[in-house]
Formats: sequence, structure tokens, C-alpha cells
Amino acid sequence: MPRITNPLPQLVNQRLMGVQRQVATLLWERWDDLAVVGGPVNAVEVPVAEAARQKFAAVKANSFFGQAKGGWQQRWFRVEIPAPAKAEKTRRHLEWNCQGETTVWLDGQPWAGLDVGHRTCVLPDRAATLWLDCGTYATGIWAPGWEAITAYGCRFDGARIGLRNELAWDVHWD
Repeated sequence: MPRITNPLPQLVNQRLMGVQRQVATLLWERWDDLAVVGGPVNAVEVPVAEAARQKFAAVKANSFFGQAKGGWQQRWFRVEIPAPAKAEKTRRHLEWNCQGETTVWLDGQPWAGLDVGHRTCVLPDRAATLWLDCGTYATGIWAPGWEAITAYGCRFDGARIGLRNELAWDVHWD
């Protein structure tokens, strides 16, 4: 039996890229904005156990903090995560849009690390308070989307909960 070959092999890559773009639009089913509160910018590191003693205020998206061009400072943020609906368990993720490199704390323990290359982390399947220890620096120059800290300081662009479509996620990464 003769072997059938594709007469237009140059189109295979274009078709695969088209399918990948379509799947990418299905990765997240829904996004819900989160209210975020932030403390002062600290010149010296404040541990998580002492963060709650600081004065916190609402933080708006598209705001700046810290010194111009960045530096080795720290700012604590806090977000309240609601309990998931039954169908949302294991599928919720925090998206943290901030130039600063951040450690997420849950129940007094490190939970996840976030930076320009890792903007989301899985959320617990319960209501929770997350503490976010944000450095006013960005060292992930290797990652697409990296931007230097500006003359206005470190930029915070918001936080939200995403509901991930697990089938689309698996297909996308396969």
C-alpha cells in the first residue's frame, strides 16, 4: 500500500498554532476581582507574624508604591478569599498582577511564590485570608512580559480569582 503524504506540509504548523490559540481562549471560565488592602512600605523586612499589626488600607488597581526604580523594600497585602462553590473546588486560582516578587502566606506558612513568570497560584478549597509579602523589586528579566520598576515605583495592577477549565489546561500544555 502506498504511503500517503501531506501535499502541503507547510500548513501543518499554522493549523496547530490556530488550534493552540483557540484552546488558549478556553483556559479560564471566569474571573472575579478581589478587594485588596495593603500596609506601609517597609524599609526592613517585617515577618508575617507582625504584619497584622500594621495599618492597612484599600489598594486600587494601577497604583504605585515603593521607591523610584525599585529597591529592596517590602509591602504586605491582604486578600479575603471566599469559600468555593462545590463545582469550583480544585479549580480556583489567585491571579496577582504586580511587578514586585511576592510570597503568598496561608495560615502563617508560605503557600506560593508569584512573579512575572508565575502570575497565578492555586487557592485552598475553603474561605481563607491570604497575606502577600511583596518585594519592591523584579528580578525575573528572563520572563516574557517583564518590565523594569518605573520612576513611579512598583506597579500594582489588581488581583482576582480565576476559575480554570482543567480540560483546556491539559490540552494546552500537551
